[in-house]
Parts: sequence; structure tokens; C-alpha cells
Amino acid sequence: MDSTPLIMDMVTILSTASLGLLAVYVMRTTIKDKRKQYEDNPF
Repeated sequence: MDSTPLIMDMVTILSTASLGLLAVYVMRTTIKDKRKQYEDNPF
């Protein structure tokens, strides 16, 4: 059963990559929202 460490490594890599992608997505959406607030501020 030498494939178990490989599977664990793949799970770790996938979770890290998905967390990084999520962080980038959240940062981009918040920046876009701030920019939109500045541009479309009716008040």
C-alpha cells in the first residue's frame, strides 16, 4: 500500500490550491465591489 502517502499528498495539494484560488477570487471580488462603489456611488 504505497499509494496512500501519494493520495494524501494529492489531497493536501488540491486543498491548498483550492484555498489559494478561493482567496484570490474573494480578493478580486472585494476589489471589484470597492471600485464599483466608488464609480456608481449615487450619494
